[in-house]
Amino acid sequence: MRRIAARATLLAGLALALAAGCAYGAYVFADGILVKAEGTFTPSVLPLHAYKPITLQGHINISIPSHGVPPAVASFNVDFGHDGRLQTQGLPVCQPEKLADTTPGQARKICKNAIVATGNVEALIHQPGEPQVPVRAPLTAFNGPPEGGNPTVVFHSYNWFPKSETYVVTAPIVRSKGRRLAFHIDAEVPPIAEGYGSITHVDLKVGKTYRYKGRELSYTSAHCPDGVLEAHGRITFVTGTVIAGSLYRPCSAE
Repeated sequence: MRRIAARATLLAGLALALAAGCAYGAYVFADGILVKAEGTFTPSVLPLHAYKPITLQGHINISIPSHGVPPAVASFNVDFGHDGRLQTQGLPVCQPEKLADTTPGQARKICKNAIVATGNVEALIHQPGEPQVPVRAPLTAFNGPPEGGNPTVVFHSYNWFPKSETYVVTAPIVRSKGRRLAFHIDAEVPPIAEGYGSITHVDLKVGKTYRYKGRELSYTSAHCPDGVLEAHGRITFVTGTVIAGSLYRPCSAE
């Protein structure tokens, strides 16, 4: 298999964009595949040292500019900087086996207290000799059971064409050893529609506050010691192509 690696870094810094409060994106083109990723967080004013709850929002679009169908995604990998923090102590846990053969509504009802993120996923189903069929489904992330001392996140989604399928993926959240990176998430993507489905869009809003032993805790929080929060992402396709990029988002210290 041919393996092509492409990296792009876009540093936020344009005054007009800052004034408009826009999200900042990374655009990467490799092996005929165009990936656009955008992300932001709120609030953008954070403590210098202490951590404050934040909500993260982001989306990824995958396309072929020549109007073809992108190859299937094999995995998504995301690294977050040390200025962010993840908290799962006392947070309800969703056991992946409870979500087997469930619809999005059923899954969210079964593990409602463990939901940490919600969004959507879109794909193109391209069976041989048949017209392309776009599909869209809710995407939910739950706090999963620990594995090897690490927290996990359980992703759930659903496809209705050409037959009903439930997708449940457990991804470990591992502490990174790098100086600037805090933790790493590696999510394997199962075949969609028996391999004839290609993901074209993913959006996710991450954030949850909860009470534990009389304290208000947050699943995601951050501080702002150096004026920027960062994240690094990598998409691996079944063809061997790897597209990676970085997002930098400015913050202000309280």
